[in-house]
Amino acid sequence: MKYLGTRLKELRKELNKSQSFVAHDLSIGQTTYAGYELDKSEPSNEMLITLSDYYNVSTDYLLGHSNVKATQAEVDFSNKIEIKGIEQMIKEYNLTLGDEAMDPGEEKKLVKLIKLFTESNN
Repeated sequence: MKYLGTRLKELRKELNKSQSFVAHDLSIGQTTYAGYELDKSEPSNEMLITLSDYYNVSTDYLLGHSNVKATQAEVDFSNKIEIKGIEQMIKEYNLTLGDEAMDPGEEKKLVKLIKLFTESNN
């Protein structure tokens, strides 16, 4: 688990917490947690999930399979919020195409285009 130790250390430092503090929060020994950060020991699958929950990142991120910290559920939720926000923004701010207001069909096309763009970038 080449990335695990590095990622754990970075996440802990982002929170300005000591190894002892995190270990106490996780109900494990400080030396056990230090072993994870130093890549001298590997956490069980259950502990890996606990660590990802604690730091609010995906297990894929901890293991180096992804550079995206967010869990897939968070990414999906964020995308839904963004699309809903776009639909609301079009209506609220009366966005136009040139000098003309968009009709509902054009609004839908714009939202579809934005969805396609968003999905292709994930």
